[in-house]
Parts: sequence; structure tokens; C-alpha cells
Amino acid sequence: MEPDKSYWVSIQPYINSKGDTVLRKTPKHSRLSMKDPDGTLKNLPRKKNYKAQLTLGVWQSPNGCEKKQTKILISKLKRWGKMTKFSSLTCRDARAAISMTIGRSIRYPLLATALTQHECKKVTSIFKNVALGKAGIVRTAPELLILCPTRFGG
Repeated sequence: MEPDKSYWVSIQPYINSKGDTVLRKTPKHSRLSMKDPDGTLKNLPRKKNYKAQLTLGVWQSPNGCEKKQTKILISKLKRWGKMTKFSSLTCRDARAAISMTIGRSIRYPLLATALTQHECKKVTSIFKNVALGKAGIVRTAPELLILCPTRFGG
């Protein structure tokens, strides 16, 4: 670990009266230090438990809130939709982009996060709106048909 790439968050979880796990506020005077590769002791910056940080290409916050990542995914989809809306992209090229570029850049964060069902539906809805029409797929088609292999009409 390197101090320049590290930070810490004080997390004190407890179970409230509803049975939910929540995080308690901690004293602000707490510190955490570590040695850098030269052996010098350095204080690590303390981050808020609700502030999302970019880690391995995914925005995550220690308290589990995925709002920032959801917002990033939605803006990425909308940007792709605007760029391709009036382009000369063929249905075949759009299908390739869906599976190889935009699809992969959306799929990886979805696997690395814990979005709520509502957040997943929101991202999926926008994906269908921007991607399926360009790929020549009816957006209102049943999801089972959309997801099945092309040899079966998907």
C-alpha cells in the first residue's frame, strides 16, 4: 500500500430499531498513519463514509450507496444515445457496439456494484431506449425475446 493512493473511513456499524445496519458518526479527532516506501510515517486523509471514490473504474462509497455510480452509468448511456441517434451506424454495427463497447462499459460496473432493484431498472430502461432502437430491435418487445439468441429471433 502507498500513502499517496490510500485513504481511510471510520465505519462503526450498528443495527437500529428497524433491524437495518447503519453507520454511526465517529470522532473527528481520529487519525490513521502508515509508512511510505521510504519509511516515513504519513497521515492518511480521512474521507466521509458517504462520499463515493473512483476505485478500479467504479464509483463506490463505503456506506454502500450507489447513487453516484448509477448517475455515471445513466449519463454514459445518454451520451452514447445522443452520439448515435443521427449517425449512419447500421443495425449490425449497433449490435456489435452494444455487445463490445457500450455494453461492456456498462456491464462491468453493474457486476462490481450493488445497485438496488430500482437503480437497475432505471439503468436498464435507459439502455433499452438508447440501444435497442438503433440495433433494429423493437423496444417494447418482451424481454425474453430481446435476450434470446438471434437464431431464435432475439
